[in-house]
Amino acid sequence: MSGRAPRIGFTQGRLSPQIGGKSFGFFRAPDGTAAAVPVSEVKDAMDAGYKPVTFGDMLQVIDSYAKTIQDQQKKLNDFSSDYNALVERYNRLAAISSTPAANYAASQANDERRAMRLMLFQSLLSRTTPQAPVRIEVTNCTAFPALCVH
Repeated sequence: MSGRAPRIGFTQGRLSPQIGGKSFGFFRAPDGTAAAVPVSEVKDAMDAGYKPVTFGDMLQVIDSYAKTIQDQQKKLNDFSSDYNALVERYNRLAAISSTPAANYAASQANDERRAMRLMLFQSLLSRTTPQAPVRIEVTNCTAFPALCVH
């Protein structure tokens, strides 16, 4: 490797073998990151503490991703069930508040209050203005003999 340290992290570009191109080996750097090291620099990388990626390392990474996905799926299921319960509760409350019986009872109470106010207002008016006496004059006593007063 002629005096320079191997690159840490994935090498940019294509890693598939190309005719006449460089070949790469996958290694784990001393700090735990992954690295693609050209085959011509493998010995220097191994001397610097890089270790080849084994099948077990790949299984460990795949298992950790699978576990992470399962945990996220459980969280999503919990959130979905909480959301569904909230929607059901909202729908029940909306159904209760929109029932005709509840609306009828509320409107009936308003009608009763309105009628009580109207009766109170009429009773106040009848007390404040005395009724004028009604005077009936009958000019033809033969047509209405009961109304004629002599």
